[in-house]
Amino acid sequence: MAYYDVGDDYFSLNQLGRASQYYTKAFELRQHANDRSKLMITGNYYSTVTGEHDKAARTFHEMIETYPRSATAYFSLGEEYAALGQYETAAEMTAKAQELGPVEVPAYSNLTGYQLALQRFGQAAQRLTAPRRTTWMATCFAFRFMRWHFLAAIPQVWRDSSMAHLSPDSKHYALSLASDTEAYEAN
Repeated sequence: MAYYDVGDDYFSLNQLGRASQYYTKAFELRQHANDRSKLMITGNYYSTVTGEHDKAARTFHEMIETYPRSATAYFSLGEEYAALGQYETAAEMTAKAQELGPVEVPAYSNLTGYQLALQRFGQAAQRLTAPRRTTWMATCFAFRFMRWHFLAAIPQVWRDSSMAHLSPDSKHYALSLASDTEAYEAN
């Protein structure tokens, strides 16, 4: 699983070649991982390294059958359906991931993106008024980054205490969105 985690780190840094190397090594050594990790490594390998989104989707379906309370499995399956252009199903899977793991920022951001792809602008905009702060932050940055002019401004929410309830991955993702937004608006 260590190779997989390093691959994720490189993927987050947009170093896809290096990420691919580590994902491949993790895939080659997956027989040494536990069953849940094997499925995650396999699905991610098919998705990220080989681009076989149909195989990745089948793997994540298997993960859901085995681990029906896994938000990660639903989230990953949603990403695969989106890669296959099936945004309706992607939105359903991602909404289920939100139910199971409500503080993960990428799930909120992805769901907003899928709603936009389905031209459900009202539903996407509702994310701005959702009671969960993570929903609000993710969609605000996503909308601002996509130059939606109906957003006035984002208040200062980036104090350590405002993100205390987020997982480390969610904090990283939220800060990345904030950075992208600031860089985009500066140009």
